[in-house]
Amino acid sequence: MNTKLIKTLQQVQELLQSTPGIEPGWESKDECYQWVEATLAHFK
Repeated sequence: MNTKLIKTLQQVQELLQSTPGIEPGWESKDECYQWVEATLAHFK
């Protein structure tokens, strides 16, 4: 899931509300953790 264009937490909330059945497509738990880490770093 590419979240680089999302700049605010409000945009995150809007994305999650508009796509309740979203499936990120991670292949493993490690891949999920890497995405969470990168997303947290993105928002500092």
